[in-house]
Amino acid sequence: MKSARSSKLFMGFLLLLIAITLLATLHFFNEINNNYILMYNGNEPLMRVLNPYKYIQAKKGLIFSLSMLISTFSLGIMVILPNEEDHVVQFRQAKKTKTVQQPEKSTAGQPSEGSSGISAEVTESAPMPPNPMDSKKTKKEVDIELIDTEEIFDEDNYHEVTEGEDDVVYGAGDITNRAIMDFVHKFPDSSLKFLFRKQLDGKPLTNEEEEIYLGWENRGMTRGKVKAYIMTLMDWDVMPKEALFDTWKKMRDHIFENIA
Repeated sequence: MKSARSSKLFMGFLLLLIAITLLATLHFFNEINNNYILMYNGNEPLMRVLNPYKYIQAKKGLIFSLSMLISTFSLGIMVILPNEEDHVVQFRQAKKTKTVQQPEKSTAGQPSEGSSGISAEVTESAPMPPNPMDSKKTKKEVDIELIDTEEIFDEDNYHEVTEGEDDVVYGAGDITNRAIMDFVHKFPDSSLKFLFRKQLDGKPLTNEEEEIYLGWENRGMTRGKVKAYIMTLMDWDVMPKEALFDTWKKMRDHIFENIA
């Protein structure tokens, strides 16, 4: 709601600025017309300025107001036109709607009678042995353990790559393994945030960060590849169970000492 209100206020201010600059342009244009007359010397028209000072001031004002009018009008067009982020947001909303509308499946061959019934039925039919570690794990941490490493990276083949279309941050094409390696080296904090889907201090990501990471996934960078290279880089068999900030410091020091 706040974002929509801010957008309306910004568009209103922009339209007001366009109107003011348009009126100023017309005013200075009339001032120029009122400060000169055309005289004919035979068949040749000659322009005679009545008030040189006012004429020059009006000419300067016309140039400035016309430049402002073109700039504000161009800015308005840029704001109105849809951008790539709008398509990403629409894609995510459609995906969420599709997930919510999926019919609930019954368990043990019996029809479902409600979400509470399904939950109780699953619990009774397939009890899981209690694990004392589960109470200390968040959903994100469990997801990290279940992520399979998709590819094995050979760190010896790494060399610093130049920014191109496959670059994670600045590119727009498919993200290659070399680009993922370069990204982890340059931005270990963002690599961990992408993998764990949370901030280094444990707080959730912002909507803007979620949209950016979704765009990276659409270009071919997966959490499995990032996890695989981080474990290869740090020579880990499993991801450490510690604060994400401490993991980032270990990665940063390792990269600085051995790669930078």
